Amino acid sequence: MKNRFPFLWLLGCLAFVPALSAPTLIDMSLVNNPVSSNKLEVRLRPTLTVASGAYSAGVFTVRAPVALGGTLNVFSSAYNYAFAGPAGTDGTYNYYRFQFVQNFVVNWNAGQEYVAAILEYSAGPATGAFELVTGTAWTNSNNGNFYQELNGLEAEGIFYQQPWEISGNVEWYNAAPTGSGIKDATVSLSGAAAGSDDTDVNGDFAIPYSTGGNITVKPVKNTNKLNGITTADAAAIQQYVTNLTPITDPYRLIAADVNKSNTVTTLDATILNQALLGSPSAMSQFKTSWRFVPQAYALSLPPWGFPEQINLTGISGNQTGQDFYGVKTGDIVSTYATPAKPGTGQPLNFQVQDCWLEADKEIAVEFKADQVKDLSAFQFALRFDPAALTLLAIEPLSGAPLSMGNFGTFNLEAGEIRVVWSAAAAIQLKDAAPVFRLRFKALSGSVPLSELLRLDETVLPAHAYNAALANFGVTLQFVKTVGN
Repeated sequence: MKNRFPFLWLLGCLAFVPALSAPTLIDMSLVNNPVSSNKLEVRLRPTLTVASGAYSAGVFTVRAPVALGGTLNVFSSAYNYAFAGPAGTDGTYNYYRFQFVQNFVVNWNAGQEYVAAILEYSAGPATGAFELVTGTAWTNSNNGNFYQELNGLEAEGIFYQQPWEISGNVEWYNAAPTGSGIKDATVSLSGAAAGSDDTDVNGDFAIPYSTGGNITVKPVKNTNKLNGITTADAAAIQQYVTNLTPITDPYRLIAADVNKSNTVTTLDATILNQALLGSPSAMSQFKTSWRFVPQAYALSLPPWGFPEQINLTGISGNQTGQDFYGVKTGDIVSTYATPAKPGTGQPLNFQVQDCWLEADKEIAVEFKADQVKDLSAFQFALRFDPAALTLLAIEPLSGAPLSMGNFGTFNLEAGEIRVVWSAAAAIQLKDAAPVFRLRFKALSGSVPLSELLRLDETVLPAHAYNAALANFGVTLQFVKTVGN
């Protein structure tokens, strides 16, 4: 046994020391107290299980830079550790030696942590500048090297490092300043440390790490690309490209750059509309669901070249406040993942002549719109019964500037037809304007068309928008034939 405590040396020699098959080492760590920012915890971690062990002596030394100032003392201790002052210094660091000499009967589980002492720092928050040390010139000269005694045997293990944390918040930008966390964004570390965490419902994340150095923090979320997206967003892009309505918010410009080309063009509007129509090709050009900007970074106009990660240099200890704004790609107008805003004025209503089907007969279904004085965009999905109807043709008509590119038939076998249109400049529709025609072949008879064809908002919400991009809805009305 090292002669740490001369007055107990003789007693230690006379004491009965039980034979042990393997030495139980006691590792030690210094961590921040989870309750008080100006306190530190000294934790013990035995390497083997101890039953009715005699924990009888211990020494450890904590140092901090002289420039930090303040003093360190024992706030409380389960084993009567006390400051064995006075504090020493080597000119660069202040050293604080703590020790106890008293027999404690301990029952410890291997690998479990036990708080040996809580230390209190007098000059504010206890930062990561405090560290356990042994084998330095000062500790060698001042009996301050790490020492533990269990069952009369030296039991000092190692200083182990508790994982530090890199933590922060990911907030949807459009909700600022009130805050709306983005859930299930994966935030990852790379560089000197690795690890990841998925943000919770408040957008918070915390990633443990144990190796300091240069570390990059980067969030990613690429699910539900079309969540919150409507053809109004495409119209907003078209209005911006044609200088009808400028986009002066750099975050909205980032949202408008659907294909991540560092510019906003009509292609971005086309990708949105085609994606709403169900085009797999358009979805592949819709590069990501979310983009992220460090909150501490000041965006300019245009914002291209902005960082999408935080680079931390030469760090150790806990790193809080690593916060990001999230930008929902394509969502320029409406609120992300919320129901449609209440309608403004009368909906865009399509009238269709109802009729009774005759098996093997063709029918022409013409969609005529009621009068609309201000129309910039609309979207809806039709659902027909493929067991009763076969689609033969889609024909854009003269009442509105539609083309075949405004129709999506990517899921036609399930009876799904999507219609999406937007324009930079609003148009007017005359009353009973013929917008398009669907030609079907009836596979069975004696059924009215109105029972086989309907709007399907589970596929694509039925919205129409004016030049101010206010939503006023879409409806489908079947007109009964006189005499039926």
